[in-house]
Amino acid sequence: MMQKYIGSDVTSMVTLPVLIFEPMTMLQKMAELMEYSHLLDHADECEDPYMQLVFATSWAISVYYAYQRTWKPFNPILGETYEMVNHLGVTFIAEQVSFWGIPLS
Repeated sequence: MMQKYIGSDVTSMVTLPVLIFEPMTMLQKMAELMEYSHLLDHADECEDPYMQLVFATSWAISVYYAYQRTWKPFNPILGETYEMVNHLGVTFIAEQVSFWGIPLS
């Protein structure tokens, strides 16, 4: 009986309580990765290659704060868009363009 479910998407057959969801969509969670983009700007401005490595590594490590939350974000709706402009003027624009996966454009 279970063999017909091998390789299929069984998550649509299960209803999840709303309490396990984070109050944001996956597009918003992807935008969080650019929160500390100013560290990459600092790395670009440095002459010292070791300090460039420090700033680039700091940015790479900073994205893990978004993964410390264990709640599941809501799945974005097809055609949903999200725009974020941070305090330095960096703009992040995302659109859900596919039902499968999270390809951003």
